[in-house]
Amino acid sequence: MKIIQKPQSANHKSAMFFDGVIATAKSKNLDGDYSLVTYQDGELVYKDKLYVGAETKLLIGLVDDNDIENEDVVDIHVDKFFSINYNGTVLEDLIFCDYDEAIAGFQEFLNKI
Repeated sequence: MKIIQKPQSANHKSAMFFDGVIATAKSKNLDGDYSLVTYQDGELVYKDKLYVGAETKLLIGLVDDNDIENEDVVDIHVDKFFSINYNGTVLEDLIFCDYDEAIAGFQEFLNKI
C-alpha cells in the first residue's frame, strides 16, 4: 500500500479533512488497482458559510474532529466518508469515517485478497 495523504494533526482524521485519493495498491494478480478515496463531496456549514468537497479542508485550524462529530460549531449537510475502490468503482460495505479506521480497513482488505 502506498499512502498518498496523511492527517494534518491527531485531531483532524475525519474524512471531512481529506479529498481524493488517500492510498493506493496494485492487486496481487495484476488485474486492477485498489484505492482508498474520499466518498462523495462533503458539505458543511461553518459560521453561516457552506463548504463543499475540497473546501472542507480549509477548515483545518478552525474546527477539528470533535466539532465534526458533535456538530457543535458546524452543521453537516452531506457527510463524507472513505471508501475502498476497485478500478474506480466503490466496493459496497467498505466505507469508513475515520482515517485510522480507513487505513487499517484498507490494509486488512488487501491482506485478504
